[in-house]
Amino acid sequence: MAVADSQAFNLATEDDAWDFLDRFTKGLVEVTDVAQVTFGDWANISVYIPGKRYNSAITPYMMQGWVELQRSLYRAYALAASGKADAKRLTERDKEILELVVKVDEGSSDQKVDLQAILEKVASSMVDKMTPTHITAVIVALGLLYAGTTATTTWLNNQKEIKLAEIAQQVETTRSEERRESLNAIVSLAGRDLERLQILEEVAKEVPIVAEIEEQASAGRDELVRHVTKTDAVVNGVPISSAAGQSVTSAVRTQAVEERLDGVYTIRGTDTTAATGFRVLLSDKQGREFTAEVADVLTTVDDRNAIQNAEWSKVPLFLTMNAKLRRGEVVEAKIMSARPYDPETDG
Repeated sequence: MAVADSQAFNLATEDDAWDFLDRFTKGLVEVTDVAQVTFGDWANISVYIPGKRYNSAITPYMMQGWVELQRSLYRAYALAASGKADAKRLTERDKEILELVVKVDEGSSDQKVDLQAILEKVASSMVDKMTPTHITAVIVALGLLYAGTTATTTWLNNQKEIKLAEIAQQVETTRSEERRESLNAIVSLAGRDLERLQILEEVAKEVPIVAEIEEQASAGRDELVRHVTKTDAVVNGVPISSAAGQSVTSAVRTQAVEERLDGVYTIRGTDTTAATGFRVLLSDKQGREFTAEVADVLTTVDDRNAIQNAEWSKVPLFLTMNAKLRRGEVVEAKIMSARPYDPETDG
């Protein structure tokens, strides 16, 4: 597509849209009237479910994915209109225009949403905030982020790397090995996709709101893929197996790591409702707070007296503790012993 100054822009293909953004980052394009910008069929969010079971049908579970995508689009619009991702700011009229109309083709399992009217609505919300050229860059980027093949492929690969890293921190199980295999089956990014990622980064430098819209699109895509990949699916032209789709969208529970947390603490409060012993709210020297159990079977009368005196006198004490941490957060702690704080030996 040859882009000249101040002309009507027919972005008929996704390639045209990326070419526009590339020229935008180089200052080689000018738009005087956003209404002259039109989009081809690539600006359709699409889902295809192979097989006869879903011909001309969409299940409530699948629809839930579209509903979550709708919510992310509301937030993206709110960003464009007000600079804040707060969908509560939208009027009922806004929501009516932004409503995703999911069309299911007769005799097939193609699900599609045309973004043209939505992109026009987003553009109109920014008329007083940006030049027509910058507004066009935003809506083209939004269309690519929600409906583009490259954005979907990029998201899929990013999720793959995140989930593989999470699995690497887990105890090896049959389930984790199955997930690793499904993730490794995802095709890596091609050179063209990497180039387009760079273009998008350059657009975001020029128009920072694009980076925030990308976050909303990613969150919405995560929910859509989660809900349409109970079976194999093709999302925005990208084939996603059921195993891969569920693996990239499911949370990996991080194993708690056992650690000793011996040190100086201040007691902020107590909880005596525990079945055995009691619990105390602790604060360390860095200000981190967490709850620890004081078990009757593990502590002596002297230990418990030291804890009680430290709380009543509001002075620090030295504790030895066994703890479990997950992502740096204390999720479980048990006090083994306690004694008064000694500034000479405890620091």
